[in-house]
Amino acid sequence: MFTRHYEFSEWISIESFFLFGPRQTGKTTALKNAFPNALYLDLLMPGLVREFEAKPENLIEIISHYIIENNELPVIIIDEIQKIPELLDVIQAQLFDLERKKINIRFVLTGSSPRKILRAGKNLLGGRVGWRTFWPLTFIESQSDEALKPSLRALVQWGALPAVVKGQHKKAQLRRYIDVYLEQEIKNEGLSRNLPKFAKFLGIAALATGQQISMRALSSDVGLSETTVNSWFKILEDTLIGHFVPCFQRTHIRKAMTSQKFYFFDCGVANALLNRFSIYEGTPEYGVALENYVFQNLAAYAAREKEVTLKVNYWRSTTHDEVDFIITSDGEPVWAIEVKSAERLKEKDFSGLNAFAEDFPNVRKTLVAQVPLAKKRPDGIEILPLEKFLKELG
Repeated sequence: MFTRHYEFSEWISIESFFLFGPRQTGKTTALKNAFPNALYLDLLMPGLVREFEAKPENLIEIISHYIIENNELPVIIIDEIQKIPELLDVIQAQLFDLERKKINIRFVLTGSSPRKILRAGKNLLGGRVGWRTFWPLTFIESQSDEALKPSLRALVQWGALPAVVKGQHKKAQLRRYIDVYLEQEIKNEGLSRNLPKFAKFLGIAALATGQQISMRALSSDVGLSETTVNSWFKILEDTLIGHFVPCFQRTHIRKAMTSQKFYFFDCGVANALLNRFSIYEGTPEYGVALENYVFQNLAAYAAREKEVTLKVNYWRSTTHDEVDFIITSDGEPVWAIEVKSAERLKEKDFSGLNAFAEDFPNVRKTLVAQVPLAKKRPDGIEILPLEKFLKELG
């Protein structure tokens, strides 16, 4: 059992919320542990689906009975809400009605993607409900099971989906994960005729991990129009499998680029798409996977905040100075992070951080590498061992 570090109790004290995250990241288990007395409705149960599809209003009677039985703040968890978007109309009416009657109630609505809801014309409850995201295990969460404690090397290779971390057949599990994604998510997008090309596109997207994205170049590689490639990247974003990281723009001494970088939600899935099941430290492939792993830890770190103000960016100037990650709070840069997989550092490894600091001298500057001890340089850059840095995020 892994201990997840999401502050559900604090979030629920503020508002109801959607909790979106890719399949098998552990949303349901974490919520059941956080709210053992909640009313839990699983829309993967065929009988429940048939009942709500026939008459979504039946949810009102279920809610009414639960409120009577529950003396505390009632919490209702509806799993896989995208299966029946029509329930959102009922929930919105209930929220309005119960607020009018001064009855407190909270909903947690989970899903692997908001895409089907949005395509059905639903507005995610018009801003009355918060939006949260759920990620694979962070490094510190992966160490919380005393019987496992996977190494950083293993996490960079296999990723951090809980079932894969615990599994004995990691290669088969990751391949199965991709097959299920194509079958259950992509076929539902009406792309069944293009499934082989979309599968090829997934591999090319994985190859572009950590790089600035040129839609024109990628469209040429995959043999499809730029419009199609754009729309397929949008599907990866909407199904939470892939994430674009914008370039931080507010540097004046060195003008910033405008293109975005792309990362997968889990480095193990990206490795599996490329059939990279034996990557070794010191290789370019390991460096890319490590950067992706750091990204998913940073994104989870930002997602856990009670007040969602933290964002993950990167920075690259037109003169090719670059910092892997810029963390902003309310739009202001607070932390510049450079990731290196090497054990021995060179002076040029610090140039991007120092270039960014020309505009923002007070920002925290960190270079993360496979070094044994933490240090601080005269220019203010701290050097942190990878595991120390990842534990700090926890």
